[in-house]
Amino acid sequence: MTHTMVHDLRNPSSAIYTALEFLLANAGAALDDNQKTVINIALNNAKKMLALIGHILDVSQLENGQMHETG
Repeated sequence: MTHTMVHDLRNPSSAIYTALEFLLANAGAALDDNQKTVINIALNNAKKMLALIGHILDVSQLENGQMHETG
């Protein structure tokens, strides 16, 4: 259940993050400083959202004894 929820949250969140990165990289010269600031705020928050989604999956795996050590 949690895996499906994480998948359903991660896909649109990743698309939003990627679209914002693309916009900033390709239209950045046409944007004023305020517009760039707003896009960067959105990018930072999308990045935080993706991290939170990853943490939800990690907690779910820990609870189910599925977490594997890395490194």
